[in-house]
Amino acid sequence: MSLLNIFKNKKRDKVGLFILGAQKCGTTSLHYYLDQHPLLVGSQPKETDFFSFDGYYEKGVKWYHKCFELNLKPNWLLKFDSSTEYLYIPYCAERIKKYNSNSKFIIIKRDPFKRAVSAYKMYRALSEGKLWSKSYLKKVKMHNSVLQSKMIELLNRKPFPEFVNLVEEEIKLLDQINNDFIYEPSLISRGNYEHQMNRFLLHFPKENIFEIDFERYTENTIEVLNEVLVFLGVNHDFFDESYDFSIQLKSSESFSIDAAAYKHVQQLFNEKINA
Repeated sequence: MSLLNIFKNKKRDKVGLFILGAQKCGTTSLHYYLDQHPLLVGSQPKETDFFSFDGYYEKGVKWYHKCFELNLKPNWLLKFDSSTEYLYIPYCAERIKKYNSNSKFIIIKRDPFKRAVSAYKMYRALSEGKLWSKSYLKKVKMHNSVLQSKMIELLNRKPFPEFVNLVEEEIKLLDQINNDFIYEPSLISRGNYEHQMNRFLLHFPKENIFEIDFERYTENTIEVLNEVLVFLGVNHDFFDESYDFSIQLKSSESFSIDAAAYKHVQQLFNEKINA
């Protein structure tokens, strides 16, 4: 359904676009860029986590819609939410279906191993207190109790596990539960994009989902952004060099691991993700 049809059908009060993730795949920059468009209204904060965190979901739709009120523009047509947990947590697709059956989705896919490296750095920084804050802990506690405990347990581990050890630990967990959903650690699991997409395809047609390759997005940002606008049914040549592309897309993340160990864990990782 185009934005014009959403407007005619008076359905625009509901959020109609969800940038699902994946985690550590450039959703922050995509949210920022799309929010520059006069017809598009991004949530504040970028990740509302309304459909993924029970504590927020129980507050109801009126609370959710307040996340967009401060950002409304004179001629806006579409609200969008960029919460990466929606892609990974199994019950989110069904919750979004109940909320708006005409929803559209964007998924950014990144090489699963590179995504895992980036996620590991984030988790380690959180564990070491570099990103930890009372507000973040409060947000984690809005999860349902099982997911909350898994995240807090991971971040409280001292010393924080090395990348290789955490990958090996997750492989053992996945083997024990026959590749079913686990919340944390999820370095491997969050890279299984097809499995996660299939949950949404149970509730929404494939044409409602737009896939972006992370590498192409970083190298051809303007072209990809205008393709997103085509997908949404709005003017497709809006973005050009005049817009603010100050958010750094290219990852320079690294951490200390010797070459042999790196090769070993990459092999383990790829064997599991392709199983």
